[in-house]
Amino acid sequence: MIEHQRESLVSFIDSYVDSFEAWDILAYLAAHPTAHLSLEAMALDLGRRPEDISAAASKLERRGILVADPGDGWFLSPDSDLRAALASFSEAIKEHKQRLFVLTRLLENLSR
Repeated sequence: MIEHQRESLVSFIDSYVDSFEAWDILAYLAAHPTAHLSLEAMALDLGRRPEDISAAASKLERRGILVADPGDGWFLSPDSDLRAALASFSEAIKEHKQRLFVLTRLLENLSR
């Protein structure tokens, strides 16, 4: 991974991946970028309880990567830069060495 890509990934992790629940939501959205998700549907698909992911989803909405659906729930921001960063995160967590890098960065951030 070249330095610019690494810096972009670190910036994305530091900005959006502040919990394992956020990781799960972001990985799900990367795989389903057109999904309109209710809290219940997202929790069911992630194998989590709604109350376990509620805070992470709300933070991601405040940070602009999730957009409130006028009906119920959220969808992924249409912002092309955010979508590109999410795609890079998704690619990183698919590859063992990069996934360990992302996990290490998340754990470092959680310990602060």
